[in-house]
Amino acid sequence: MDFMVRDIDDGALAKIDMLARKRGISRNRYVVEALESLAILGELKAVEEKYSNLVNVMADIVEKNTEALRLQNEKIDQLMETMNYGEK
Repeated sequence: MDFMVRDIDDGALAKIDMLARKRGISRNRYVVEALESLAILGELKAVEEKYSNLVNVMADIVEKNTEALRLQNEKIDQLMETMNYGEK
């Protein structure tokens, strides 16, 4: 499908040309890739937000589990002290 862009700033066009040259692709290919990336940007941000939320939930779970293990270790240590005290 064809798509025409009008009234683009000369400086912006020069920058696009330079970036395309650096990548070894045509101006058209560069602009097509940029537009395709822009089209999926919203979806990508939604996925990133879900991932960030998941990481936060997992960090909370790890923190709670760490505290539970610390408490269990304290109880085990107390029990071991009690058992060792009784053996003397």
